[in-house]
Amino acid sequence: MKPMILNKNKKTAIIIGLVLLILILSGLLFLFKKETSIISAKINNQEITPKDLDYQIKTDDCYGNKNQSSELALIKIINQLLEKEVLIAAFKIKITTQELEEKSAWIDANTKAPEILDCVKKVFGQDKKSYLNLYIRPTLVNPRLHSEFALALTIHQEEADRISSLKSELSQGKKLEDLSHYQKWEISKKTDLSRVRALQEAGVELAPNPLIDKVIKNLKPGEIWADIIEDDYSFQIVRFLKEDQEKYYLDGIVIFKKTFDSWFQDYVKNNVKIEIFDQEILNKIKTQYPDIWWLNYDVYRG
Repeated sequence: MKPMILNKNKKTAIIIGLVLLILILSGLLFLFKKETSIISAKINNQEITPKDLDYQIKTDDCYGNKNQSSELALIKIINQLLEKEVLIAAFKIKITTQELEEKSAWIDANTKAPEILDCVKKVFGQDKKSYLNLYIRPTLVNPRLHSEFALALTIHQEEADRISSLKSELSQGKKLEDLSHYQKWEISKKTDLSRVRALQEAGVELAPNPLIDKVIKNLKPGEIWADIIEDDYSFQIVRFLKEDQEKYYLDGIVIFKKTFDSWFQDYVKNNVKIEIFDQEILNKIKTQYPDIWWLNYDVYRG
């Protein structure tokens, strides 16, 4: 059998066909890569995509916030990711997949708004990874970050040293009312029902006020608690004055800790990189929301 010999025209046609096929396939691959690699913004190495923005807009819609914009969605996601990155960088705490799964199951079992949760789940569909990262993770990160901040002695060392110094002055015979930061205050005996409901909806059990149960109830009128008391917001030296049917009356020294917002913003400025690549959204944020605090930092670019 003689080998088949292609004439010149057929060879040319085949070559052109192959070239066109390669170009078509290359174009499709380019479009696919472009579609899947579009990034609206980045927080350190954490990417935010248009798909994430769409999820956020539709999730807000489930809560009755209709017609939310892409710029609002981006602001919300950036704020959430900033908390995530600070929790990792400042406190070496990374929320695990197991923790996300457990919180998701807890929400399923305890939600007070099943219709909203069902709506949110429909938004994410089969994309469980995005559901856990965008919807569940912030519910774990935010309270954990605030808790770690409140009790971090390295952050509040200056305030701790200050009240220790005042405690020394008191031990040396100086009158409590003559010390700096002296003040009087009252604590109501009535239960804040709105706070109880809010805690119950968040799945948090209302605990007794430790200042009342562990301190005040163990003091006689005029007595000063022997140790410095620390709560989430301050260091205190406490003296119990008196009580009536409605209130406890106290005086003492209160040194307030650093505020979370000022510390957090300063930490972000020095440790977290914000990049916004969608110039149209960035311009809208600058125009419509010029007071967004991280817009004033040289840590982002369009």
